[in-house]
Amino acid sequence: MRVGKGTHGLPKQYRMVGGQTVLRHTLKCLSASELVEKIVVVVRPSFERELEDSIKGLDKVMATVVGAATRQTSVLAGLEYISSDPPDYVLIHDGVRPFVSGDTIERVVRSLSEHQSVFAAVPHVGSLKLVDACGRMAETVSRDAVFVAQTPQGFHFEAIIDAHRKAVESKIYDFADDAAVAMWAGIPTFAIKGNVDNFKITTVSDFLRAEGKLLLSRSLLDLDVRCGFGYDVHAFCPGNSLRLCGIEIPHNAGLDGHSDADVPLHALTDAILGTIGQGDIGEHFPTVDPRWRDQDSSFFVQHALKLLEDRGGNISNVDISIIAETPSMAPYKQLMCGRVAEILGLSITRVSVKATTNEGMGFIGRREGLAAVACVTVSFPNVVGQMGD
Repeated sequence: MRVGKGTHGLPKQYRMVGGQTVLRHTLKCLSASELVEKIVVVVRPSFERELEDSIKGLDKVMATVVGAATRQTSVLAGLEYISSDPPDYVLIHDGVRPFVSGDTIERVVRSLSEHQSVFAAVPHVGSLKLVDACGRMAETVSRDAVFVAQTPQGFHFEAIIDAHRKAVESKIYDFADDAAVAMWAGIPTFAIKGNVDNFKITTVSDFLRAEGKLLLSRSLLDLDVRCGFGYDVHAFCPGNSLRLCGIEIPHNAGLDGHSDADVPLHALTDAILGTIGQGDIGEHFPTVDPRWRDQDSSFFVQHALKLLEDRGGNISNVDISIIAETPSMAPYKQLMCGRVAEILGLSITRVSVKATTNEGMGFIGRREGLAAVACVTVSFPNVVGQMGD
């Protein structure tokens, strides 16, 4: 991996972004890939302390090599260093591209089973104009075949080191990148899908963009996202209506239960309790307690919701499925969504209530009762130990 040259003050790779050097961010991304076995960092002289801080604790960094006068000759210095024990493949990556993804690395490495020379690239999205020396537009260039090259660029090791050696022997030192060296040497070179986030830090605006991206990533990492699952079932009993998701539905039977037997709300209560490790509805509202006889089940849901909120949790979405042969749920699903949203204080767009049958099988198929499952996604501030308090 070659490290780029700075412009003012510290070289760009040693400037801080998100509390760490740009180079350290880059090395951590590369080290995280299982396909990267060893890393050689090609650097300019001096800045030993900044370099040490950048590579500290990264076991895959096997060596640092002092580069040469140009990018091209610096890359060759790195290649020569590993030529005594050459790998089959080598990736060459800019040290100031700190957001390379594991997927991009994998695509580049996997493609080397078919090609000797590849490079990550993304389509050019802007309008392209060919302009003459006076600044006058000569023509519009189709962008369909124009791509922006990125790194990593991947090669069969012997092919790329041979190409670089030939370029130096020919006294050609101005290639834009290693893919250009390979193509000059007659090696067929192919573009592989890159990622728009894999940008090269060059300007002040690039540093600001990098800071913003890291802040966003950390804000997402600071969330502890959990999923809770609940299931409940009740048998039919004599009656002329039943309550599901807080909506009264006319029917030739009721539901047997100590409370109002609202099956989906009981499943929802269990799902919420599950996200905070607080047992199930029976532990909080046992059927032997007369206080909960005929209780509106929205009370149970709101109890679980308060326990969740007391721990800093917020519900992101709710998905409920009711399994019943009868009655038909279609006329009531939207009403049920609205009532659940109201109980939880959510937008109705974050609530789903679905219904299906059991295809005539089992006690549901025999119309002896119905069941419901609920799934809840919640997020918490990622504070160690908070969930156990």
